[in-house]
Amino acid sequence: MYSVGNQRYNTVSDAARLLKVSAKTVQSYITKGIIDSPPTITIGLKELQVFPEEYLEGAKQRISEHSRSQKEKRNHRQVRV
Repeated sequence: MYSVGNQRYNTVSDAARLLKVSAKTVQSYITKGIIDSPPTITIGLKELQVFPEEYLEGAKQRISEHSRSQKEKRNHRQVRV
């Protein structure tokens, strides 16, 4: 968690823990477009991704929808063979 003044921000590691996946998986989901890019903040010269609660709620839903869709595709392929 980043702390800037009295403001606290979730890191990718915090997001991964809350989403019950690895930080690498969170970054993969972002890269693949499964979840949107998170907002960023600038601290000095660094621009950091942050993961607010509202973002994480939306990400949970998108991941769940994606998983369901992938499962349906696998089931559909198995039926066709």
